[in-house]
Amino acid sequence: MRKALGRGIDSLITKVQNNDISGDMVQRIPVGRIRPNRHQPRRNFDEASLAELSESIKVRGLLQPISVWKDSGEEDFELIAGERRLRAARLAGLTEIDAIVKKNLDDEQKLGLSLMENIQRENLNSVDTALAYKQLMDLFGVSQSDIAKQVHKSRAAVSNTLRLLELDEDIRQGIQAGAISEGHARALISIPDSAKRREFYQRIMSE
Repeated sequence: MRKALGRGIDSLITKVQNNDISGDMVQRIPVGRIRPNRHQPRRNFDEASLAELSESIKVRGLLQPISVWKDSGEEDFELIAGERRLRAARLAGLTEIDAIVKKNLDDEQKLGLSLMENIQRENLNSVDTALAYKQLMDLFGVSQSDIAKQVHKSRAAVSNTLRLLELDEDIRQGIQAGAISEGHARALISIPDSAKRREFYQRIMSE
């Protein structure tokens, strides 16, 4: 797949932007007919935050529609972006949801749209952000500099985020669950010795 897609992020963005959007419409669609996005970079959803968004949806409605894709020959929709909003809408008891229904998208465009929207959202934790960066690099052959330009961060910031994937699995899970702050995460990746890093991690968790 990488060989086919490795043309750089500018090529990807151009292809998405040049997609025929005349077929895109905001529709109210049944929640039960939306399939999850298998490329969703977010691995953890904070229950308290979801409950808060759910209450907001009950009072104000959904302020921003989700994005979905539908093949003309299928009944169901595939989620492209907005899983957090979709989950909160379900919590709020909604049976239908406003969605931008995209057509004429190939697999490359669907994946690109999903990843780019998610990494540009500020509420994605740093490990899930790193996983999204890695997907872009592995599947599209983009560089850290390409990603930095698109997310308006320095290349060093992107590199440091990717380094979180070198941490032990339980430490990464702690970051994803919010048990470890972003500051602690940055401190952990700066410790080269794994034993000392583990010791510091245990100290953080015991505080």
